[in-house]
Parts: sequence; C-alpha cells; structure tokens
Amino acid sequence: MDPYQDLSAWNLGGPPSGRSPYPPTGVQPGGYPGEALPYPGGGGYFPDPGSGFPTFPAVYPEHSMFPAHNYPPSYGTYANEFPPPSAATSGTSATSGYNYPPAGGLNPAASGYPICPPNTSGMGSGMGMGRELKPPSDGFGYASSPSWNPSAGFNSSRAEFHPLGEQVVTGASGGTSIYSHYSDDIDVFAPTLRPYPDFNPVHDCERLRKAMKGAGTDEKTIIDIMGNRSWEQRTKIVLQFKTMYGKDLLKEFRSELSGHFYECVEALCYSPTEFDAMQLRKAMKGAGTDESALIEILCSRSNEQIKRIKEAFARMYSGRNLEKDVASETSGHFRRMMISLLQANRDESKTVDQALARRDAEELYRAGEKRLGTDESTFNKILASRSFPHLRAVFDEYSKVSRKDIEQALKSEMSGDLLRSMLAVVRCIRNKPKYFAYALKNAMKGAGTRDRALIRLVVSRCEIDMAKIKEEFQKENGKSLESFNKILASRSFPHLRAVFDEYSKVSRKDIEQALKSEMSGDLLRSMLAVVRCIRNKPKYFAYALKNAMKGAGTRDRALIRLVVSRCEIDMAKIKEEFQKENGKSLESWITDDTSGDYRKLLLALVT
Repeated sequence: MDPYQDLSAWNLGGPPSGRSPYPPTGVQPGGYPGEALPYPGGGGYFPDPGSGFPTFPAVYPEHSMFPAHNYPPSYGTYANEFPPPSAATSGTSATSGYNYPPAGGLNPAASGYPICPPNTSGMGSGMGMGRELKPPSDGFGYASSPSWNPSAGFNSSRAEFHPLGEQVVTGASGGTSIYSHYSDDIDVFAPTLRPYPDFNPVHDCERLRKAMKGAGTDEKTIIDIMGNRSWEQRTKIVLQFKTMYGKDLLKEFRSELSGHFYECVEALCYSPTEFDAMQLRKAMKGAGTDESALIEILCSRSNEQIKRIKEAFARMYSGRNLEKDVASETSGHFRRMMISLLQANRDESKTVDQALARRDAEELYRAGEKRLGTDESTFNKILASRSFPHLRAVFDEYSKVSRKDIEQALKSEMSGDLLRSMLAVVRCIRNKPKYFAYALKNAMKGAGTRDRALIRLVVSRCEIDMAKIKEEFQKENGKSLESFNKILASRSFPHLRAVFDEYSKVSRKDIEQALKSEMSGDLLRSMLAVVRCIRNKPKYFAYALKNAMKGAGTRDRALIRLVVSRCEIDMAKIKEEFQKENGKSLESWITDDTSGDYRKLLLALVT
C-alpha cells in the first residue's frame, strides 16, 4: 500500500458490535499487516451492511446456530465462551466451513454446526463462504491495526492476543486460536510496538514541525512519535504532514537528521512491503551485493509477501524487475535458490504425507551425504517448494535416515551464500523468532555493528514478533537485549567490581574483552566508559586526555572539558596514571599539542 493512501476510508467494525472488520466490496487480500482485510476477523463472520457478504443470522437464527453451546452469535474470540479443552476434538474437520475455538476446535459434523452458505458477493474464489475460512495470507501475523478498542469483555489481555484472529497461544486452554489448524507456520503475533491508543495525526504533525523548525532539531520528539506509532499510523502522519504544510516529511527528516539515526527514521516512513523492496534494492545497488539481506528477506517471507514485494519493487523503481536484478547480482546455486524463492510458489497446504516426507528425506540423503559431491539442485527443489509442516516432518525423518541433524548435513555439504540461504530456510521453518534472534546477534557482534542489518531487523519485526525474538535472544545468549544496560547503569560501583571479578571466572574472559566481542560503536564506548570508571576513574580520565590529544589535531573542546572539570578533584591522580600509561607527563603532551595563552592556562590548571 502506498504510504500516501488514506487508510481512514475503511469502516473497521469490532467484536463489541458483532461485526467483522470487512473493507468495502472489491478490496483484495493484502500481503502485509493492514494492507487489506477481506476476511472475517476476531469479531466473527458478520459483514458490514451492503458489503455483499451474506448476513448469517438471517440464514441461521441465533438460538439454533450452536445447540448445547454458549458461543456468541459472532463466533469470534470472546473470552470464556468457548467449550473446555476436553470438549475439543481435532483442529481440522473433514467438513469445511468453520473457524474453530482456541480449545482446539470442534467438529462441525459432530456438533451440529451449520455449514456456511456459498459466497454470492462476487469477491472471487478466495472468499467462498461455504469453504474453510482462512486468515489474510500476510504471513506477518495480522491483517490490520484495527481502529476499535476491545471492550472490557473482549479477551485482549493475553500477551499474544491478536485482534483479528491471529495464531496465538491462549492463556485459558493452552491450545491455539481460531486459526490453529491453518497457521502453524504463520508469524506469531508478539509485537513490541503496537498502535498508539490516542493517535492524533494532526497533533503529531504539529509536534514534528515544531521539532524541526528553527535552529537545532528536537530529536527526542521525533523519537517519541516515530518510535511509538504503528506503521499505519506513521503513513497517515506522512500524508497529513504533506496536507498541512505542503512538504514531504521524509525530505524534512533528510535535511535535519543524519547518519544511522536518519536511516532508522527513514525506514519508519514506509509500509512493510515498500521497506522490504527498498532494502532489497539497497542490497544490490552499487559495488558488491549484500547477500545476507537477500537471504534474510526472501527466506523468511510468505508467498503473498514476496508477490507484494515484487509489485512494490517494480512500482518504486521504474523499469526495474526484482527477479532480473537478483539474477544479475548473484550466481551459481545461490542464484537458483533465490530465483526459486522469488517464484512465491511454495506449497502452503497444512497436511503432511508422512510417506512422502520419508521419501524426501531419503532423496536429500542420497543427494548429499551418500554420494561423492553434492546435488545442490535436489536440496533447492525440496527446501524452496515444500510446505513448512511437510519440511518439519522431512527434517525429523532425515535425522532417522542419516543419524545427523539436517543443519549438520548442510554444513558438511555446502558453504558460502548457498549454505547460509539453506540454513536460513531451515531455521525459519523450525523457529522463526530464534532465526531472527541469531541474525540480530550477528548484526551486533564483533568489531563494528552492521547497522543497516540492525535497522532492517528491528524495523521489520517490531510490529510482528519482536517480543518472541527477545525471548529467544535471551535463551540463546544468556542475556536480554537490555541486560548489559540494566546491570551497568543501576548497580553500585563496589558491587560491579565484584561482578567483573566473577565474570572473568565464569567466562575466562575479562569483561572488557567480552564487551568488545559483543558490541561496537557508541554503545561499546559507553559500556567501556562505565566499566573503566568503576575500575579506576583517574586511569579512565588519563585515557580520555590522551585520546583528546593524539593523532592529527587536538580535540580542544574535550581537552578543555577534561582539564577544567577534574583540576579541582583528582587531577594529581590522573597525572600519575597518565605517566604510567604513556611514559611521558601530561604537561609534556599539553606543551606539544597546544600553544600561546591557551597552553599557559592549561598548564596552570594541571600543575
């Protein structure tokens, strides 16, 4: 969806009124959150008047619809109105036509549920009311950010609640929600960024205008707004800003901001589809190709998402074709894997033929471990085309055939970008939040942070499953994304000295070595500053003074700040540490790096 499209035209009903949030007749399914919602949501099946959808109560009177059950007439996801888990049978019935409750689902044939009448609305084959209803095929876990707020009786208190019937684990039954039989491979909805409850685009635009008007920029206001609005709300802000001031908000940001901060704010101005398309373009533009970006995006998106990305790419970059660009920027078996994924033709059925899974596992074994060399095309064919449930079964069967896990087998048979792409597919199939947690760690560890990857990962997942990713990050790394900051910023100095000593015993590494291997940039510098101040503050300031004077040119502002702020506190100790570390006095360094009255005043302060 274009960020300038007015989203307010859709009439989003809600469960309290017993109506589904249908768009006007003719709107087609979307590939990303909120880009269209032509399916029934958490409010049940009741369509908006005049939408062309049949009105169910007119066909099946409320009192006779659910014999012996206390289901609400909208048969959505209201709290405490589903049968207990013991009443549930399998999640999928042989008789089509129903969304099933969180307890696991009841069999319509056994329960006496009516079969929904056929679609007569002219909405296309995907909207047949007499068929099993499926959620919007966005693969991102939700169809839109609804404009209604659930009433007190609506079951929205669960951590993984999704207002439009996304696959979540319910708190009451421990089962899965109404799409459990459909969406075992759809992203679990666990965002860290949700729609702002008191959203007012006019007020937000006024605040942003004020933040960028005149001398200086109020970055705090920009963060407060752009970092706390859903993507739909942000795109409304972009449109409203142009309406109110006749200016492009993105261009305003570009003129006022810089560096990675601007890149992150820029990313927040696009819809998810457009952002993915933009990231793919950046990955292939200029010298070299960022294969990791291609792998991360194409291996983790659904068929519908990939189709939408291709459309957005062609729209945003006139005359360009995503598939042709990928083909020209990659080579060999890696190119074949990427092109296969771009066909968006993965089987999305939910049934598993165990015999076929066994045959596929044996075929993979024969194509790899059992032969000299590797038949990469067989791995490509199976991993790029089979359904997620089927591939999970294949991986289980492979470990029986080979006595090796599929990931071990891939590592022994492949290397480079092809291996990374195959592993990405396997890990996304097994546990998508864990895959993204691994990608986040890779973006931050070692010397230098891969900021473009970090921005891409955080922006693309914060409204989908970042809460789950954080859980996986903590499990895998023994710390949460906030743990270093929480501990170093809150504990007493004596306590932290003891922590550093204990850390070296646990890790066999000094805490500074550990920080350098896990972080980079400003975050690393801030963490090291805290550690060094705790250990030996005069030594830390001696190090800072040397940094202010070393190399080409003296950082005079830093030098003045350090000398003036410490000369009446601990400059004598700082001078001792400076001499120890550098074999030369602080006065000598100041004499060599400054001149005139400025030098005389500094020497007077440190002598």
